[in-house]
Amino acid sequence: LVTIDVDKIFSSRKGPHKTPRYQLATDSHLKTLEEAVLERAQELLTRPDICTERKPIENRYISTSEELAYLDLSKLVVTDITLGLDFKDRRIVVRHPDGKLEHADWELRDRIQKVYFKRPHQEGITPPVFEPQNMNTLMVQGRQAEMLDRVNLQFVPDHPEYIKAAEAVYKDVESRRCYEVLDSTPHFGGLCFYLAKNNQVSGLVEYFLERGRKSQAADCIHLWKLMTEAYSNQQIDYLKELVGMSEEERMVVEDQFLEAILEKEFGISWRPSVKIPTFVR
Repeated sequence: LVTIDVDKIFSSRKGPHKTPRYQLATDSHLKTLEEAVLERAQELLTRPDICTERKPIENRYISTSEELAYLDLSKLVVTDITLGLDFKDRRIVVRHPDGKLEHADWELRDRIQKVYFKRPHQEGITPPVFEPQNMNTLMVQGRQAEMLDRVNLQFVPDHPEYIKAAEAVYKDVESRRCYEVLDSTPHFGGLCFYLAKNNQVSGLVEYFLERGRKSQAADCIHLWKLMTEAYSNQQIDYLKELVGMSEEERMVVEDQFLEAILEKEFGISWRPSVKIPTFVR
């Protein structure tokens, strides 16, 4: 669903600028450089993980040692600082003043992670940019992609604040119908997923069709129907057959699919022979 717009992906951002480098190249060398640029662009478009909100840690209690009770009035936190461990696999326990030993909850795990294994550009406390009024100020300026970049730097994908901030941005993009601000960014896939999950793909489908991207419009509808379980088993088998079709066969099938479903589901009149589709509400 994501289009590779090289100019947008490599557009200048805030920060130190590098001096442009010019060089002469043969046709074959130029082709090699262009392929390298496309490969790098695809890497930059890698979508962040999409996760459900993490559940509270259950069965935290380990043991109670009465002989250690009230030797200190502060909690004692012990963490495994072995390099290379995944954040969720790292063992972190806390000894309470009354001698009770238990696994740390998510809040404490987040704090310890920031002390020993803080990610690049992650701040020790949640920055004020994530307060609703500040987020709205940035989004009014069309800086939704920048907002999501900050979310990915500060939180892990299953963190409640990550999900809350990301969904606030997606809601804003949908309300303004400004899908282009996230197109050709790593966050466009997350937007498509959110809209499909919440039955709000009609505007995004129009966005694709207005730009002649009918294959992506069809893929968007497929995603929506698969996520909302609107497909029958027969239709799912049919979608699997599309994988083995030639490009020409697939284009014909997509034209037929879009023409039939756009009118039925979204009230959009579209004909394959029309280069720029006409939308009828």
